[in-house]
Formats: sequence, C-alpha cells, structure tokens
Amino acid sequence: MPGSWRTKPASSNSNKAAIASEGDATRYFTRFGFAPASSQAMLQALAGSFLAEFLRQRPDELARLRILSLDISNDGVIMR
Repeated sequence: MPGSWRTKPASSNSNKAAIASEGDATRYFTRFGFAPASSQAMLQALAGSFLAEFLRQRPDELARLRILSLDISNDGVIMR
C-alpha cells in the first residue's frame, strides 16, 4: 500500500472525507482539521468498494493504518 491515500467523500449523505495514512502523513492532515476516526466507520463508509473488501480480508493491513475523517457538511461543495 502507498504511504497515504485518500478517498472521495464516501457519499453525499455522510458528508465526510476519509483518509487513511501511514507514518508522518497523519500529522500533515490533522493541521487541516482531520480528526481520528475508527476503522469500522471507514469500512462502513466504503461498503461495497474494492478497498473495503480488501481491508476486511487483510486485518493486518487495516491495523497499520491511521484513519482520519473530515466533516465537510458546511463546505457547500457537495455534489448530489
């Protein structure tokens, strides 16, 4: 897996952007308001995607990641 990767907002209903990272990338994203989130919340937001199924089948990979979330409900950029 890459050092960090980003998902698009999981859905327009959740109004959150999710990021999972390894290493020092977490510090960078927290400067912009991202807060820790649970891996279960991320897996629910990505339900049905290849990435969610990949991580469910490989709990060791999921355990290495630091999950962050950003509430974007007030940004006015949500496309429906």
